[in-house]
Amino acid sequence: MLNTDHFKNYPSLLPLVSKCNKLLSSKDRFLNASRLLDNLMILLSDQEFIIPSSYIISVIAEHKPEVLPHHIIEDIKPLLHYSI
Repeated sequence: MLNTDHFKNYPSLLPLVSKCNKLLSSKDRFLNASRLLDNLMILLSDQEFIIPSSYIISVIAEHKPEVLPHHIIEDIKPLLHYSI
């Protein structure tokens, strides 16, 4: 589960954090995962949201890897070496 306090500097991400927590706590493996991941991928193109959105994706990858399409993993690989 993601702690919403960690995203207090990104209030626009709070609905996505809530959806992520719902996904992570759900027994349904694919509960709205594609829409959530699409939104997170869009945010990756915004400099302000690269770190928090990639963090959310990494938490999903850790706890529900079956919902991550391979192309998302490929898309975030360059961010592993991203520096501010």
